Amino acid sequence: MKSLYLLLPAVLLWHCSDEKKDVTTEIDKNGSVEVLVAASNTPDFTLLTTTEKVWVRGQLVKTITRTDTIPTLGLETTDDEGKSVAPRLRDYEFFITVK
Repeated sequence: MKSLYLLLPAVLLWHCSDEKKDVTTEIDKNGSVEVLVAASNTPDFTLLTTTEKVWVRGQLVKTITRTDTIPTLGLETTDDEGKSVAPRLRDYEFFITVK
């Protein structure tokens, strides 16, 4: 029974690897929705653009594009390592949930 308690966490950690098994380089155009999300920075605002392409049986049947403005995140003057860099606008991070 003790070995089961030791084996279970090992199995769970093995399944939680950083390997990206769901990454694809080609879209299945037989029945899918392709979503593109982009952000363009300006000093006053960030333009958020979302484009959805609906594919059915190899045909693009509809393209939906939405744009909106969101507040800019301001300037950053250091890089990821803390070194000084020329001022540039900070980028948003994207987190996408698929259901």
